[in-house]
Amino acid sequence: RISAGRIRVLCSGDSFAFGEQVGDDEAWCHLLTWQDQRLETVNFGLSEYGIDQAYLRYVRDTAPLEYDIHLFTFISADFTRVGMRDHHGYAKPYFALESDTLVVEGVPVPRALPRLTRFSTWVSQHVRSLQLGSRIARRITGTFSSQPASRSERMDLERERIAPLAKQIFRQVQQLNEEKNSVAVFVYLPLEQEFDETLPWADSCEACKTWRPWVGAVMDSLGYNFIDLTPALREVPWDTAIRFFIPGDGHYSVAGNAWVAESLYDRLRSLPDVASVLESPAPEDSADGAH
Repeated sequence: RISAGRIRVLCSGDSFAFGEQVGDDEAWCHLLTWQDQRLETVNFGLSEYGIDQAYLRYVRDTAPLEYDIHLFTFISADFTRVGMRDHHGYAKPYFALESDTLVVEGVPVPRALPRLTRFSTWVSQHVRSLQLGSRIARRITGTFSSQPASRSERMDLERERIAPLAKQIFRQVQQLNEEKNSVAVFVYLPLEQEFDETLPWADSCEACKTWRPWVGAVMDSLGYNFIDLTPALREVPWDTAIRFFIPGDGHYSVAGNAWVAESLYDRLRSLPDVASVLESPAPEDSADGAH
């Protein structure tokens, strides 16, 4: 239960929510408490998660909890991960749609994939851009069909396959929060490549160009609370913004986590649903400490 006078915020997501490479008290989810001392944050981020596994952990681990606000965060790669049955050679649960109903498949998850499958997955992930590597990967696994001629065609096929699943995940997150009387806020966290699309290395983020426009359009159509921090990042001078990312790693640095916490809190206050929670009077203390 939530203590009197406190506002509990859940943070779901991947390594960018978890706070990869920084201390527990340096992750942006924790630093939200510096923006508002009434906040009590709980970090449910886990490295390498897509929105599918972030959703599954939210369903499993938050059931006993009371909470006021749920930040369901993601980067562009988290949509690509939805289409994977294994990641870095390790099996994972995955979703299928049956009459607009999410069905979890691949469970119970094997502790490890066969060694040959893990090797072939590594080949496909690291040398798929090479024609020879793609041929080898397809021959080893027997599961890879001929790839489209261009990167844009490949991403179009990925979006066609994953988009219905992602949209249904968003609906489920929204519904569960409504049942908990909590405010759901969907948050797009930008990568370093998204600071400026004209930079040479920005072209390497195919997922950014595919999924960021899509998720913005979907949130508009659904009418859900949505924050995209990419425009805020682009307002920061480059010599400052570059310090927000760990060199050679790409995750948010200590400075980057601090920037996310400040920028996110400012935008949360502008959402009417969230503002009503933040501006509500503190409940009176009760015997059980609940409100």
